[in-house]
Amino acid sequence: MNISFILIGLAPLIIFALLDSFFSLKAGLIGAAIAVLIEAAMSLHYLGEIDKFTIYNALLVLAFSGLAWKFKSARYFKLQPSLVSLVFGAYLTGSYLMGSPILSEFLIKYQTQLTEALADQAQLAQQMQSPYFLKLMSEATFTFGILHFVHAGITAFAAIRFGNLIWILARTSIYVLMFIGIIWAQFRL
Repeated sequence: MNISFILIGLAPLIIFALLDSFFSLKAGLIGAAIAVLIEAAMSLHYLGEIDKFTIYNALLVLAFSGLAWKFKSARYFKLQPSLVSLVFGAYLTGSYLMGSPILSEFLIKYQTQLTEALADQAQLAQQMQSPYFLKLMSEATFTFGILHFVHAGITAFAAIRFGNLIWILARTSIYVLMFIGIIWAQFRL
């Protein structure tokens, strides 16, 4: 995964935290709103469309910015990642429990596109199509879902109890949790 994609997704939150810490709540909210609009423009430019995740993220950032602005409290904005994690956790876990784990279905549905995207890495593309990898992604759908619920709790707690630095660290803990999730998924095989 390219580090720039991670940073783009975190940019509105990091910009908010910096501007809120050094200037004001309003500056942080305006900065986050501008950053999420730039993120949408970049998605349109590079992908030729604004994907559903970017739209969902932009709407949430703008809605929670509006709440934070209205009630003059950064906590409303800081709770946005918790809601995202709750929704993703429910979606991932629900798809697994209904017998249609979304991560393995994604690999099957976009098999041709993934193979083309990984044309210079033929061995990786072949491994991603193996029955073992599909089963691993099936189990990862469950473990990632559960760990998104954990992440929602961590980020909500940090939003309510701590300042911006701890909140950003809590927000980025999802990457550590995803690593744990893939290890957990391997034990479930």
